[in-house]
Amino acid sequence: MDKFLDYFYETIGENARKNYKTASKELKIKMTPSIEIFIGIIPPSKIFPFVDVEKRAEIMPYFNVRTYMHI
Repeated sequence: MDKFLDYFYETIGENARKNYKTASKELKIKMTPSIEIFIGIIPPSKIFPFVDVEKRAEIMPYFNVRTYMHI
């Protein structure tokens, strides 16, 4: 489950970065990058290494919301 959780968040970030790159470089659209491009740069297992995977799965959505709030 630990690897799945990391994979899930890393995939979200990779897809967001790919979509941003496509829009900005290939379609030449000027846009502000969304916060999703930063999700998954550091996997959840490295953000909260001492928290068991079940708790980490509960914490991550709140962690992301707090990140949105600061922006």
